[in-house]
Amino acid sequence: MHFDWMVTLGEEGDSISDPSVQWPAERQQIHVGTLRITSSGDDSCVGTNFDPNVLSLGFRASDDPILQMRSPTYAISFGKRLSGQ
Repeated sequence: MHFDWMVTLGEEGDSISDPSVQWPAERQQIHVGTLRITSSGDDSCVGTNFDPNVLSLGFRASDDPILQMRSPTYAISFGKRLSGQ
């Protein structure tokens, strides 16, 4: 199984804080890589909580309020999974 990683480049005036506003289809897209999944099945990620707002140096999250709410929401979900709820 594989997934192509595409980046769409925004332009001046494009909203980066309202996910309900779709950018025009003409925006430049760049294929930056392919993720290939070759195996799965062990429990090595069971104790890991994904947080989309924990970013590498040089990156920052947008002001999208939905993105900002994901950290606390994912933390609650993670706690429930760990406790078997």
